[in-house]
Amino acid sequence: MSVKHLRTAAAALALITVAAVPAHGDPWARDQATARAHADALHARSVALNERYGIGIGTTTPLVADQDTSGDGVDASTVAIGAAVALIAVGGAAVAVRRRPAPGV
Repeated sequence: MSVKHLRTAAAALALITVAAVPAHGDPWARDQATARAHADALHARSVALNERYGIGIGTTTPLVADQDTSGDGVDASTVAIGAAVALIAVGGAAVAVRRRPAPGV
């Protein structure tokens, strides 16, 4: 059997398989029910762990607070990260330009 006939046979088999599933039935209904039960179990576990470790009970402040001590509204760590990224970008651009051969060489 040639590759051309094999592709045609595979396509026909795929179409027959898709058409064999009844239109009114939901072949994945069991999977949806299982997924819902799994989600409910995960939620129950999350609630139990939150109660055990006291997360969300009587606390309205986050566990890690970003405090700006300078009072000007600028976070120094964000500025430092931005400066580091800018320096890396400028250094990379300089290396790329330096390694590029001169025109006509």
